[in-house]
Amino acid sequence: MDKSNRQIVVIGAGPAGLMAAFAAAKKYKSGVLLLEKNDSPAKKLLISGSGRCNITHAGPISGFLPHYGGKDRFVKPALFRFTNTDLTKWMQHRGLPLKELHDGKLFPVTESARDVLQILLNVLLTECSPLVEVRYRAAVKNVKRSENGFLIQTANEDFSAQNLVIATGGKSYPSTGSTGDGWNFARNLGHSIAEPAPALCPVTIRNYPFAGCAGLSFEKTRVQVQHHGKKTAENREDLLLTHRGFSGPVILDLSRYIHTGDTLRIAFTESEDTAFFERQFLERVAKTGRKTVKNLLASAYLPDRMTAVLLKYLNIPDDLAAANLGKAARKTLLRYLTDAPFIVEELGGYQEAMVTRGGVVLAEVNRNTMESRLVPGLFFCGEVLDIDGDTGGYNLQFAFSSGVLAGENLHLVLYGENS
Repeated sequence: MDKSNRQIVVIGAGPAGLMAAFAAAKKYKSGVLLLEKNDSPAKKLLISGSGRCNITHAGPISGFLPHYGGKDRFVKPALFRFTNTDLTKWMQHRGLPLKELHDGKLFPVTESARDVLQILLNVLLTECSPLVEVRYRAAVKNVKRSENGFLIQTANEDFSAQNLVIATGGKSYPSTGSTGDGWNFARNLGHSIAEPAPALCPVTIRNYPFAGCAGLSFEKTRVQVQHHGKKTAENREDLLLTHRGFSGPVILDLSRYIHTGDTLRIAFTESEDTAFFERQFLERVAKTGRKTVKNLLASAYLPDRMTAVLLKYLNIPDDLAAANLGKAARKTLLRYLTDAPFIVEELGGYQEAMVTRGGVVLAEVNRNTMESRLVPGLFFCGEVLDIDGDTGGYNLQFAFSSGVLAGENLHLVLYGENS
């Protein structure tokens, strides 16, 4: 057979593409050509978790389903086929145990994304040798349907394939090669694309008062998103103050629902009930009325740095005794602590976003196989699909899981069964 003719071609050597190639080679004992535009694989994986690689999350796999923005029905078959437990065992069996850090997040024991990538490459070079061929600097220019499947055109060579897996990722961190190529290929083959946008990204706030408080964080903070005055989403997670706005898990996870001009309502205290908080506050004032408002806030509610900035922002003298705080000023202060409104100036761009929302429309993909409902033999996996998960390992888990599901459902006869 001409070397340019392949039964299986996978475009994209990130986690989803690498696992699709592995699964296909192991099941079908057939040659797989993996095409990667960069000079090395999985560049985005190497920067995940600041290089530490939060590979998945702990707990039962059913607990993953609510973490994909309402796409639980679509992701379920992939996640249940190759679970977080399967991934943990898969890595451990190959010499890289995982450990739990930070509320169930699982990392390689070495806390090195490069070690995760090395395991993936070792699998292809040893367990799948010589079935998988990886070609670097092989940017795909175009994909067409052909009489026997697909024609894949690169700058230097064309390939035909019976099965094509598109695992090119989204557009976040474009410096790693994620530039939305796969959506163009999908469109050329007749697929629709849900409007892409950055996700898991920070937000910039209009007239932001806390630039001098960058780096301060609040645990389990309630943030509500309002669009044209109506609540559209709410979450409670850790909040981080930045130089221009907000970040942290609570903002990152909500970012799929946030648009420019939306209002974020934030409770900086555990109590979100302003009336209850006011009674509690007055009790403190009665006991420590000689304290200044600044000292009372700093001792009970806010970091010193933020207290000073907030009082200045609300025009409350920081040397004012708490007992002398007028009713109007008190209500303004307490309302701000329990339900502060902030207008979103803009969301972080693709350079800051961890993942991309939008992508290949899910209604056009069979969730049980990852195969196109429009084009037989065409498969999608990973971030190229209209799937974006919360922070905490959910996106990488879906990449691995969907790669396995796609790789195991190709249109091939199992080795030895074609006679």
